[in-house]
Amino acid sequence: MKQEYIDQMYGAPATQGVQTEPAQEPVQQQAQEPVQQAEPQPTTDEFGYKQSSETTGNPYSLEQGSTTDTMYGDSQKVELSSDTDLSHVYSDPADQQGLSENISYMAHEIGADQNDISGLMSIINEQLITNQSHDANATMTSLYEVHGENVMSKIDQATALIESLDPRLAVWLEQSGAGDNPKVINHFIRLSQTPRSQARIAKLRNK
Repeated sequence: MKQEYIDQMYGAPATQGVQTEPAQEPVQQQAQEPVQQAEPQPTTDEFGYKQSSETTGNPYSLEQGSTTDTMYGDSQKVELSSDTDLSHVYSDPADQQGLSENISYMAHEIGADQNDISGLMSIINEQLITNQSHDANATMTSLYEVHGENVMSKIDQATALIESLDPRLAVWLEQSGAGDNPKVINHFIRLSQTPRSQARIAKLRNK
Protein backbone atom coordinates (compact mmCIF):
# COMPACT_ATOMS: atom_id res chain seq x y z
CA MET A 1 0.00 0.00 0.00
CA LYS A 2 1.11 3.53 -0.57
CA GLN A 3 2.36 5.36 2.49
CA GLU A 4 -0.36 8.01 2.16
CA TYR A 5 -3.08 5.32 2.51
CA ILE A 6 -1.33 3.86 5.57
CA ASP A 7 -1.11 7.30 7.12
CA GLN A 8 -4.83 7.83 6.53
CA MET A 9 -5.69 4.52 8.25
CA TYR A 10 -3.24 4.55 11.18
CA GLY A 11 -2.03 8.11 11.35
CA ALA A 12 1.30 9.47 10.28
CA PRO A 13 4.33 8.18 12.36
CA ALA A 14 5.57 10.53 15.03
CA THR A 15 8.67 12.50 14.07
CA GLN A 16 11.34 12.54 16.74
CA GLY A 17 13.80 15.33 17.40
CA VAL A 18 11.97 17.87 15.33
CA GLN A 19 11.53 21.18 17.07
CA THR A 20 8.38 23.02 16.25
CA GLU A 21 8.52 26.72 15.79
CA PRO A 22 6.57 28.79 18.29
CA ALA A 23 3.15 29.74 17.10
CA GLN A 24 3.05 33.14 15.59
CA GLU A 25 0.59 35.68 16.83
CA PRO A 26 -2.30 36.12 14.42
CA VAL A 27 -1.85 38.98 12.04
CA GLN A 28 -4.30 41.72 12.77
CA GLN A 29 -6.46 42.37 9.79
CA GLN A 30 -7.20 45.89 8.85
CA ALA A 31 -10.74 46.85 9.56
CA GLN A 32 -12.78 46.94 6.38
CA GLU A 33 -15.38 49.52 5.80
CA PRO A 34 -18.87 48.09 5.64
CA VAL A 35 -20.11 47.49 2.13
CA GLN A 36 -23.04 49.71 1.34
CA GLN A 37 -25.81 47.84 -0.37
CA ALA A 38 -27.45 49.53 -3.28
CA GLU A 39 -30.97 50.70 -2.59
CA PRO A 40 -33.57 48.57 -4.40
CA GLN A 41 -34.78 50.26 -7.53
CA PRO A 42 -38.53 50.46 -8.01
CA THR A 43 -39.92 48.11 -10.61
CA THR A 44 -42.58 49.04 -13.11
CA ASP A 45 -45.71 47.02 -13.73
CA GLU A 46 -47.62 46.56 -16.97
CA PHE A 47 -49.56 49.78 -16.47
CA GLY A 48 -46.49 51.94 -15.90
CA TYR A 49 -46.76 52.19 -12.12
CA LYS A 50 -43.45 52.58 -10.31
CA GLN A 51 -43.67 49.99 -7.55
CA SER A 52 -41.65 50.72 -4.42
CA SER A 53 -41.43 49.14 -0.98
CA GLU A 54 -41.91 52.59 0.50
CA THR A 55 -44.70 54.38 -1.29
CA THR A 56 -46.01 57.76 -0.37
CA GLY A 57 -48.52 59.95 -2.08
CA ASN A 58 -51.52 58.72 -4.01
CA PRO A 59 -51.20 54.94 -4.52
CA TYR A 60 -53.10 55.23 -7.80
CA SER A 61 -50.75 57.75 -9.33
CA LEU A 62 -48.91 56.50 -12.40
CA GLU A 63 -45.64 57.42 -10.65
CA GLN A 64 -44.72 56.35 -7.15
CA GLY A 65 -41.85 57.12 -4.80
CA SER A 66 -42.56 60.47 -3.21
CA THR A 67 -45.28 63.06 -2.91
CA THR A 68 -43.48 65.27 -5.39
CA ASP A 69 -43.32 62.86 -8.31
CA THR A 70 -46.97 61.89 -8.41
CA MET A 71 -48.84 63.15 -11.42
CA TYR A 72 -50.37 66.05 -9.52
CA GLY A 73 -47.69 66.60 -6.92
CA ASP A 74 -49.63 65.75 -3.77
CA SER A 75 -51.28 62.95 -1.84
CA GLN A 76 -54.74 64.46 -1.53
CA LYS A 77 -57.85 62.37 -1.80
CA VAL A 78 -61.52 63.10 -2.16
CA GLU A 79 -63.46 62.59 1.05
CA LEU A 80 -66.57 60.63 0.20
CA SER A 81 -69.98 61.96 1.12
CA SER A 82 -71.50 60.47 4.27
CA ASP A 83 -74.41 59.13 2.22
CA THR A 84 -72.15 57.05 -0.05
CA ASP A 85 -73.35 53.51 0.65
CA LEU A 86 -70.77 50.75 0.17
CA SER A 87 -72.66 48.06 2.10
CA HIS A 88 -73.95 46.39 -1.07
CA VAL A 89 -70.37 45.83 -2.22
CA TYR A 90 -68.94 44.70 1.14
CA SER A 91 -70.87 43.68 4.24
CA ASP A 92 -67.85 43.89 6.56
CA PRO A 93 -67.25 47.44 7.91
CA ALA A 94 -63.48 47.01 7.71
CA ASP A 95 -63.75 46.11 4.03
CA GLN A 96 -66.04 49.07 3.45
CA GLN A 97 -63.46 51.36 5.07
CA GLY A 98 -60.70 49.99 2.85
CA LEU A 99 -62.84 50.41 -0.25
CA SER A 100 -63.76 53.96 0.76
CA GLU A 101 -60.05 54.80 1.12
CA ASN A 102 -59.22 53.39 -2.29
CA ILE A 103 -62.13 55.15 -4.00
CA SER A 104 -61.08 58.42 -2.35
CA TYR A 105 -57.61 58.18 -3.88
CA MET A 106 -58.96 57.06 -7.27
CA ALA A 107 -61.41 59.95 -7.35
CA HIS A 108 -58.67 62.50 -6.75
CA GLU A 109 -56.46 60.97 -9.40
CA ILE A 110 -59.15 61.21 -12.11
CA GLY A 111 -60.57 64.58 -11.10
CA ALA A 112 -63.87 63.32 -9.68
CA ASP A 113 -65.68 64.95 -6.78
CA GLN A 114 -68.05 63.81 -4.02
CA ASN A 115 -71.12 64.09 -6.24
CA ASP A 116 -69.49 62.04 -9.00
CA ILE A 117 -68.71 59.17 -6.64
CA SER A 118 -72.02 59.36 -4.79
CA GLY A 119 -73.93 59.27 -8.08
CA LEU A 120 -71.87 56.38 -9.43
CA MET A 121 -72.32 54.32 -6.27
CA SER A 122 -76.08 54.94 -6.30
CA ILE A 123 -76.29 53.49 -9.82
CA ILE A 124 -74.06 50.54 -8.90
CA ASN A 125 -76.07 49.82 -5.74
CA GLU A 126 -79.29 49.84 -7.75
CA GLN A 127 -77.73 47.33 -10.13
CA LEU A 128 -76.55 45.10 -7.26
CA ILE A 129 -79.95 45.19 -5.56
CA THR A 130 -82.09 44.54 -8.63
CA ASN A 131 -79.56 42.33 -10.45
CA GLN A 132 -81.08 43.60 -13.66
CA SER A 133 -79.77 42.13 -16.90
CA HIS A 134 -78.97 44.37 -19.88
CA ASP A 135 -79.19 43.49 -23.53
CA ALA A 136 -75.92 44.36 -25.28
CA ASN A 137 -77.63 45.72 -28.40
CA ALA A 138 -80.01 47.86 -26.37
CA THR A 139 -77.09 49.18 -24.32
CA MET A 140 -75.13 50.16 -27.45
CA THR A 141 -78.19 51.85 -28.92
CA SER A 142 -78.65 53.83 -25.71
CA LEU A 143 -74.98 54.87 -25.66
CA TYR A 144 -75.03 55.81 -29.33
CA GLU A 145 -77.97 58.12 -28.73
CA VAL A 146 -75.91 59.99 -26.14
CA HIS A 147 -72.44 59.97 -27.70
CA GLY A 148 -73.09 59.52 -31.42
CA GLU A 149 -70.30 58.32 -33.71
CA ASN A 150 -67.67 58.84 -30.99
CA VAL A 151 -69.22 56.21 -28.74
CA MET A 152 -66.61 53.48 -29.38
CA SER A 153 -63.72 55.90 -28.83
CA LYS A 154 -65.24 57.08 -25.56
CA ILE A 155 -65.89 53.53 -24.38
CA ASP A 156 -62.26 52.71 -25.18
CA GLN A 157 -61.06 55.67 -23.10
CA ALA A 158 -63.33 54.73 -20.18
CA THR A 159 -62.04 51.16 -20.29
CA ALA A 160 -58.42 52.34 -20.35
CA LEU A 161 -59.09 54.59 -17.36
CA ILE A 162 -60.66 51.78 -15.32
CA GLU A 163 -57.86 49.32 -16.09
CA SER A 164 -55.20 51.93 -15.29
CA LEU A 165 -56.64 52.32 -11.79
CA ASP A 166 -56.92 48.62 -11.00
CA PRO A 167 -57.51 45.73 -13.47
CA ARG A 168 -59.54 44.00 -10.74
CA LEU A 169 -62.09 46.81 -10.96
CA ALA A 170 -62.81 45.92 -14.59
CA VAL A 171 -63.22 42.26 -13.63
CA TRP A 172 -65.59 43.14 -10.77
CA LEU A 173 -67.72 45.38 -13.00
CA GLU A 174 -68.08 42.54 -15.48
CA GLN A 175 -68.80 39.84 -12.92
CA SER A 176 -71.29 41.95 -10.95
CA GLY A 177 -73.19 42.98 -14.08
CA ALA A 178 -72.62 46.67 -13.33
CA GLY A 179 -70.33 46.94 -16.33
CA ASP A 180 -73.26 46.15 -18.67
CA ASN A 181 -75.46 48.87 -17.22
CA PRO A 182 -75.59 51.80 -19.68
CA LYS A 183 -75.94 54.25 -16.77
CA VAL A 184 -72.70 52.94 -15.23
CA ILE A 185 -70.93 53.03 -18.60
CA ASN A 186 -72.12 56.59 -19.21
CA HIS A 187 -70.84 57.63 -15.80
CA PHE A 188 -67.38 56.20 -16.45
CA ILE A 189 -67.34 57.78 -19.91
CA ARG A 190 -68.03 61.16 -18.32
CA LEU A 191 -65.30 60.62 -15.73
CA SER A 192 -62.84 59.61 -18.44
CA GLN A 193 -63.32 63.01 -20.11
CA THR A 194 -62.10 65.11 -17.17
CA PRO A 195 -58.78 66.92 -17.75
CA ARG A 196 -57.04 64.74 -15.19
CA SER A 197 -58.38 61.52 -16.71
CA GLN A 198 -57.40 62.64 -20.20
CA ALA A 199 -53.88 63.48 -18.98
CA ARG A 200 -53.68 60.10 -17.25
CA ILE A 201 -54.78 58.18 -20.36
CA ALA A 202 -52.38 60.13 -22.57
CA LYS A 203 -49.50 59.54 -20.14
CA LEU A 204 -50.31 55.84 -20.03
CA ARG A 205 -50.48 55.43 -23.80
CA ASN A 206 -47.38 57.50 -24.52
CA LYS A 207 -45.12 55.84 -21.93
